[in-house]
Amino acid sequence: ICMNQFWHILFLGIAFFQMLFMMAQWFLFGRKEYFFYIAYIFFAAVYIFFRLHAATDLLNFSIHPWLLEWLDQPMAILSYYMYLLFTRHFLSLKHLQPQAYRYSRAIEVIFLIFLFGKTLSIPLEISQSLSAYIYMGSVLIMAALVVPMVVMMLRQKNILNNFVVMGSICYIGGGLVGMFVAILWPAKAIGNASILLGMEIGILAELLLLNTGFVLKNRILQQQVIQGQQKLLDQLMKEKKDQFPE
Repeated sequence: ICMNQFWHILFLGIAFFQMLFMMAQWFLFGRKEYFFYIAYIFFAAVYIFFRLHAATDLLNFSIHPWLLEWLDQPMAILSYYMYLLFTRHFLSLKHLQPQAYRYSRAIEVIFLIFLFGKTLSIPLEISQSLSAYIYMGSVLIMAALVVPMVVMMLRQKNILNNFVVMGSICYIGGGLVGMFVAILWPAKAIGNASILLGMEIGILAELLLLNTGFVLKNRILQQQVIQGQQKLLDQLMKEKKDQFPE
């Protein structure tokens, strides 16, 4: 393995162990956000892996162009989509932030429209440059649509919201850096896996933030259980005093 591949493979190893760790948490706590977080990391890792293969011939065998293209941009969009689903469940948007929840559902539809449109267009064999510009425009539109949701969440002044917002900014920002380099300077991007570094660094920063966020949420839920138990105990003691007054 050359140094050009080492850092990317190291990243993929970190992503793999993060998925294993999240799977253990999912089996332990059974909450849906763990599943969607695992899916987000998986699709992001698949996208990076096959981008690395396209740049360095990592697998040492050819893949059908249609399959290679399907494992490219659609995987990146799927990872963003899964992160949106993770956000909805992690923050309990449906119950705690209904306005942000309704907006997130509308964004999900737009993500799926682009995903299916891109998948169905692959057999048409659109030129690589045109496909790249369409992808850049679509990503910028989707990123712009997320901004109002971010504003809604920040206005709540909820610490968990802040973790998710900062994590998503790291991930999306890192991905945009690589995308702009690939499109604006294609000569530097062809056969160069270094354009993946922005996305990889963004994901690693996001993993650090959200691991802390998961710990904090587990502590909050534990405190809520303890408070609920204490409230129930106080109610039982009050009922007992009412039934057997001194």
